[in-house]
Amino acid sequence: KFAVQLEDGTCRAAPSWGPFLGLPLHMMKWVVYILILLNCTVSASADVEIRADRSETFRRADGVLRVLVDGVSYRDSLLHTFIAADSARARFAPDSSRGLSQALFFGQVRLQETNRSIFADSLVFDPREDLAIFRGRVDVAEGGRRLRAQEVIYARPDERMEARGSVRLDFEQKGVRLLSQNLV
Repeated sequence: KFAVQLEDGTCRAAPSWGPFLGLPLHMMKWVVYILILLNCTVSASADVEIRADRSETFRRADGVLRVLVDGVSYRDSLLHTFIAADSARARFAPDSSRGLSQALFFGQVRLQETNRSIFADSLVFDPREDLAIFRGRVDVAEGGRRLRAQEVIYARPDERMEARGSVRLDFEQKGVRLLSQNLV
């Protein structure tokens, strides 16, 4: 049975939803379940959340593939990491307790950490290896320094970055600029 919370805070049984929509009451459970899924929230753990305006899920032998479109966001409150993008493909391991195994973010990608912002055209993110590979017009800003390149590989545990392709590193406060093809 379903209940409706009224504006005055009281709850009332709503067995008439099904007939109102032309569906038997037992079918309304599925309608409510689908409406909840349309919220497009995927929680890999209590601290990680992936959201999008639209999504589609595919079950495969190697796990679950979730295609997310429009307003994609990934938030890891434990690691203080936020990623936003136009769209993404997220892979989840068959053992759901392991959560997100890899995500590919596309279009106006932004990774925000406590002290660092990174913008790019695309991002391959592997939370289990704690590795992020940014490609296409990468722009990293952190405490008066700015790094631009075509590709940046970011190993998060040791905060190591490797930049490739037309690398430009600016120390804005000191007015120093370094130009290189690759930078580690």
